[in-house]
Amino acid sequence: MDAVAGWGVWVETIELTDVKICSKALFEDLQAAFRQSTMLAAKRITLETQKKITQEQLAADVKLAEARADADAERR
Repeated sequence: MDAVAGWGVWVETIELTDVKICSKALFEDLQAAFRQSTMLAAKRITLETQKKITQEQLAADVKLAEARADADAERR
């Protein structure tokens, strides 16, 4: 309000449309929490995917071993 005193203007809101941070170190520090949480989420997704793939591979290996055992039993 001090900036427009005497103009006959009432300021309700101010909208910032663009902010530039000139310090690279400050910018990286401000984004550190976001970047770390994003990296953590990505690694969790990767680990979960690897876990599912391993479980499916083990299940397929068990079925194959059972099929081979059944085939060997039939041959005997």
